[in-house]
Amino acid sequence: NSIKNFLDSFEIQLMPFLGRKLPKEIGEENYRLVKEAFDIYSLGYFETSVFLMGKCLEKCITEFLRKNIEKGKIINTLEELDNWSFDTKINRLKKEKLISDSDYSKIMSIKWDRNISGHPSEKEEIEKLRRDSSGIIMLCINKIIDFSKKLKEVKSKVEIEQDKARELLGGRSFAGSV
Repeated sequence: NSIKNFLDSFEIQLMPFLGRKLPKEIGEENYRLVKEAFDIYSLGYFETSVFLMGKCLEKCITEFLRKNIEKGKIINTLEELDNWSFDTKINRLKKEKLISDSDYSKIMSIKWDRNISGHPSEKEEIEKLRRDSSGIIMLCINKIIDFSKKLKEVKSKVEIEQDKARELLGGRSFAGSV
């Protein structure tokens, strides 16, 4: 009976991600979570996969905000950031004009879908989420890639500023300048 169930599971699986290589642009730090989301999607855990992808996107956004706070582009403390909800983080991105109105809507949609998958929800909402899950996951991947690129840009600028400061210090590192 369990072998029959296993074989039947192949018929009901929607496997848009089976055999698909993850885009390298998602970044090494996101690879494990995205791969896990793909794997559990292929087992039929669509809502859990959407939840994981939403968490991965939030992690990317948090790191992007963290770097912008460290750089002084956003006037908040890292401790404040640690207490922000996903909603607050998304709204802050919009307020600081770090995302477009279109991206704001897409990211809010991902957040809502993640909440449906992570909290008790109406049966109809869950069914709709299951039908839309592959599209939601692809949208998440696109946004994760976007934030990975944005983060690299911020990191690159920080590194450039550190190089300039090192040059001003006569080639010494910050630690050696004390």
